Amino acid sequence: MPPRSEEQFEAIRQERKESLKASALKLFANKGFTATSVMDIAKDAGVSKGLLYNYYTNKTELVRDIIKAGFQTALQEMDFDFTQKLDEERMKELILKNFALIESNTDFWKLYIAVITQPAVAEMVMEEIFKILEPFFTIVATYYSEKGVKNPMAYAYLLGAIFDGVGIDYMFDPEHYPLNDIKEIIIEKFIA
Repeated sequence: MPPRSEEQFEAIRQERKESLKASALKLFANKGFTATSVMDIAKDAGVSKGLLYNYYTNKTELVRDIIKAGFQTALQEMDFDFTQKLDEERMKELILKNFALIESNTDFWKLYIAVITQPAVAEMVMEEIFKILEPFFTIVATYYSEKGVKNPMAYAYLLGAIFDGVGIDYMFDPEHYPLNDIKEIIIEKFIA
């Protein structure tokens, strides 16, 4: 058997890293960040604790990587051009795509909710989250500014907070939560 190439080693490395992130995401979402140990993550991923430390120096680095990757993936899945000006039709599209994200990848959203509701954990990742979400806040604030709204950035933050709240409530009871009704209300109230 010939020796592995650099590309093969990199593929193995990425596969292990993804496995560690998937295990950590599942455990953080279900047990919480503090209650999940590095050993729990390694065991769930089927690797040694030492191997985990080859990829991440600690749980904080791992949760940051998960959150960053999760938001980047969400924005890619959203497939929304944040460089184009919003009009009413594009604002509706933005709202609809946010709702589609709420319904997808529940483990990531459980982790996000767990992160934002645990001050010590939130402090570790909020700067990164706001960097990633900056295009959303900027484009929405510009939309409201052009509509003559008095404090457009506050409206952008309010819309973001509403999406967070809807996501939290939906995670607790997805079968009974009136997601479509709330989507219609938000479209009616926020597209001025």
